[in-house]
Amino acid sequence: MASRLVRGTICHSAPRIMRVVHACSSRKFARASMNPWMSKIKHYFRELPMVLPRKVRLFIEGEIGSSMRASEAFLQRRLYLLVIIGFIIIGCFMAFLVTQYYAFQALHDRQDLLQRSIDRVGEAHLFLRSSARVGAATPEPKWELLHQEKESEMDDLVQKLITLYAEEEQTNLGFDLQVLNVQLLEIENKAFYLVRDGRNELAQAARLLDSPLYDDKKKALETTIWKTEKRMQEVLKERLHNLRDRTAAVSLALLLLSLAPVFPIVRVLRLTRNIAQEREVAERQLARLNSCLLSFGSNSMVNIQSLVDLCGELLEADGVAYQRIEGDSVCVVASYGSSQFCRPAESLKGSLVEAVINTIYSVPLYTNSRENPELHDRMPTLASSNCKTFVAQLVRSGQDVLGVLCVFYKKEIKSSPENLRFVTIVTSAIAPEERRYAAVETLRTSEANYRLMADNATDLIMRATLNGTMVYISPACQKLLGYTSKEIQGSSLERLWHPDDIKICWEKSAQGYLTLMEGTTVHRMKNKHDEYQWFETVSRQVINNEERWGKEMILVSREITERKQAEDALEREREQLAVTLRSITDGVISTDLDNRVVLMNRVAEALTGWPLAEAQGKLLPEIFCIPEGCQTDCTKKNSESGGLCTTHLQGIVLESRKGDKLSIEGSCAPILHFDDTVMGHLVVFRDQTEKQRLQSQIALSSKLQSIGQLAAGIAHEINTPMQFISDNTQFVRKAFQDYIPYYELRKELEEKCRESGCFPELLKVLDAKWKEIDGEYVMTELPVAINETISGIDRVVKLVKAMKTFSHPTQGKMQLCDLNQSIEATSNVSRNEWKYVADLKLDLDPALPPVPCLIDELNQVVLNMITNSVDAIKDVIASNGEQRGLIEISTRSAGDTAQIIIKDSGKGMPEEVMRKIFDPFFTTKEPGKGTGQGLAISHDIIANKHRGRIEVESQPGQGTQFTITLPLRTPTLEGEL
Repeated sequence: MASRLVRGTICHSAPRIMRVVHACSSRKFARASMNPWMSKIKHYFRELPMVLPRKVRLFIEGEIGSSMRASEAFLQRRLYLLVIIGFIIIGCFMAFLVTQYYAFQALHDRQDLLQRSIDRVGEAHLFLRSSARVGAATPEPKWELLHQEKESEMDDLVQKLITLYAEEEQTNLGFDLQVLNVQLLEIENKAFYLVRDGRNELAQAARLLDSPLYDDKKKALETTIWKTEKRMQEVLKERLHNLRDRTAAVSLALLLLSLAPVFPIVRVLRLTRNIAQEREVAERQLARLNSCLLSFGSNSMVNIQSLVDLCGELLEADGVAYQRIEGDSVCVVASYGSSQFCRPAESLKGSLVEAVINTIYSVPLYTNSRENPELHDRMPTLASSNCKTFVAQLVRSGQDVLGVLCVFYKKEIKSSPENLRFVTIVTSAIAPEERRYAAVETLRTSEANYRLMADNATDLIMRATLNGTMVYISPACQKLLGYTSKEIQGSSLERLWHPDDIKICWEKSAQGYLTLMEGTTVHRMKNKHDEYQWFETVSRQVINNEERWGKEMILVSREITERKQAEDALEREREQLAVTLRSITDGVISTDLDNRVVLMNRVAEALTGWPLAEAQGKLLPEIFCIPEGCQTDCTKKNSESGGLCTTHLQGIVLESRKGDKLSIEGSCAPILHFDDTVMGHLVVFRDQTEKQRLQSQIALSSKLQSIGQLAAGIAHEINTPMQFISDNTQFVRKAFQDYIPYYELRKELEEKCRESGCFPELLKVLDAKWKEIDGEYVMTELPVAINETISGIDRVVKLVKAMKTFSHPTQGKMQLCDLNQSIEATSNVSRNEWKYVADLKLDLDPALPPVPCLIDELNQVVLNMITNSVDAIKDVIASNGEQRGLIEISTRSAGDTAQIIIKDSGKGMPEEVMRKIFDPFFTTKEPGKGTGQGLAISHDIIANKHRGRIEVESQPGQGTQFTITLPLRTPTLEGEL
């Protein structure tokens, strides 16, 4: 029974133990020999210069440290496996050597050991969680160090517990414990990262440790510890019963397996030697890189050259070059080894650098003439320079490419991840040096420019302490005051200031010092000849980056003696101008460039209703008030023309402050400086209300009479030539119609000649001539052209007749007239106004009787209505994008009256506008497009001269309708007397 148990145990355990021993003897298994190298790497990282950008430090540490940590973890796992094997062998020997009594005692001791291990794991777990919470609540680094120390102890305890637990039962509770602990450590390390390096993001770290995920992981870890303890106790009890039977089998198996590690040990020794050699190379490279970084000085170009030399030496390259991109060219700023591989300077287009930029983004480029010949051949200059292997990496600053680091080999070298990683590290170190070089060059250029500006400035520039001691004086001092800089440097500012101006100068300087704003002072300064000159000084505090308040101030003084004299003269002229303005009988308003009122005379005050004290500083439209619908900016034309022309104001309605409306005329002219620059505007105006009313009546009567005379003459002059044009056109049409039979006969004759073959030469000539004159086109289009000509003649005759009817003078006497004929004539005369924007529809009552009226004035009313409708439709088209509008004119009888209805599809009017449309000078049109008298005159003609009515109906967006009602009996007119 015992022998069968021994054989079964050996057969079951031997393969597993052999696999473990073989894995432990792999190439990575050299933890003992790797520990010194890892310590040196960490030492080098601690010695890296703090001036090196943090991103570069982290990149180097990540590139080398990641491989180091991976190897360390791998070796650690293999070491624990060997420890487990050792524990198994020791346990087997103990079971083989001791008696049954000592076996039970050893088993109890083992139970105590496991219990203590579990207790220590629990204590370490509580300490890690507590230190993480304290460390996340305060930025003190000691808690993170304690956490790291306890983390290593926790790892050892967990691994030891896994080892012990694996001997008892093949379950995953121990490994689950390790996984949960690692997950908790990751969350805690994130919390430490948030409060490390000055971030102090304590709230975010606290939220991370209070998250449900963290609590769940912690509870799961505690549950796993409890399960591990409980299960271990059960297993140990079971082993008490099986210990005797397994003792002999384990002892025998141990003796057989003790010979298994002999051969793997030899292999481990050989691999340890190889690792030692690689460690020596890595130590040398890292030491050289560390020495290079520690030797960095203030000269960026020297630092870059050191990095390039280091790269060439460590990579054993035949040539290394760093090529900087400067605009459209490339130049070599640092090189190592042979210079045959690249030119010192060349154009970027078509160069090796351009090919590298177009090929790679972030991963280093590696080309080999044997492994990837196509890519190698695409690189310019490589084949001609006998380069077999080429490595390149971009030097970047954000998204900008600063240059390219190129490594050249004359022989074929296989790609090595370590070499490519080292090239990336070097380019990461070059990038901050390039940025520093650019910053230094910019600072040097800026300093030289500011020094040049200060030395050549025409203004006096001084730097003084807060107590007034002059530290620096620009060379302009000698030209302005006669002193050299050395003569007054170190003196007090009060030496130059006028005694009466010292107080105000210090007050302005103190005000600028307290508010950190510029203080401007106009004061006098004494020159070397004891004469005082006027200066305008701007002072400002010089603030250091480290301090809130400065210790010095900058003063910039400009000599303004002539300007001060000119200002005094200008003040005298201003007073003289004010007296002149008060004596002018026209209204005068002066504005500045912002169109604000500066001056007004008494006449302007009376017409606008605004006194000068209240109007001064207000915008001109607030004082020179134009009612809505008549708005005109009297300075608009001056602005459009550059302000160099005079605008005449005519037909403008001025609404005074009291609401009175006055018709004015005048002019708006620019106020020019001596160099023809505009300083403001001058508006001169006078009241023309009564004069304009009389002129409108006279002008209307004279215009209608002149139109009548002119229309009669034009009609006579046009009708005579139109008559013979019409006759000649009729003759041409009749002659062409008579020619048609001859043309048909001629074509028939030609066809027969062609069929019979007669006169072939003549037929060819006729065909050529026919094509030359384009006979077919003429025969087709000539009838159409004749008909269109006759139609145009009829339209001209009709238009002349309509003009004659429209302008028929009445000499101020009522006559019976045909309203329908008059409206048709008016629509024809105004055709040019409405034909582009609207359709005009006439619905005239044929039974309408003759109406007694002043036909010429009535035509003027209808024409005015059509014009207003066209303007309203234009506004709708401009705002809504509609194609065309509609105007409808109809007539009808209504008892003893006749009505004319004019309706349009314009934009309509609100109620408040309809109440004022017949008021004089009221208009809704844009400034300059309407006088506001059209409807007022129309209302006067209908209501006063014809004793009729004119009514309006309108809604916004629905159009407008005017209804004119005329009596059919002859009224008594004042105009006839």
